[in-house]
Amino acid sequence: NAVSTKMAPLSQAVVAGSNTLFFNEDLLFQVGDELVVPDTQEGLNVGHWNFPTIDNYRDQTETCKIVAASDNQVFCEATFEHDHSIGSNVAYTTRSVVIR
Repeated sequence: NAVSTKMAPLSQAVVAGSNTLFFNEDLLFQVGDELVVPDTQEGLNVGHWNFPTIDNYRDQTETCKIVAASDNQVFCEATFEHDHSIGSNVAYTTRSVVIR
């Protein structure tokens, strides 16, 4: 699968309960591909990765298994439990290896 990027920013915020991701361009994602949407909670200092020590912290990183993709939209198998900010870099994690 020749996707155009391994990281791509969201062009619209993700609202909890939705299952759709929007990007600025068609990234050639396919059904079955997997993406990771980062934790974007307000007030976290992601530069230091120290937020797991914050009282009552709950990781809000989520995954998306693609069930449909059209132009700049990706539809995920499950709905998101958390909101995710516009501009968050979504990671393409599907890999394929050919051994010959």
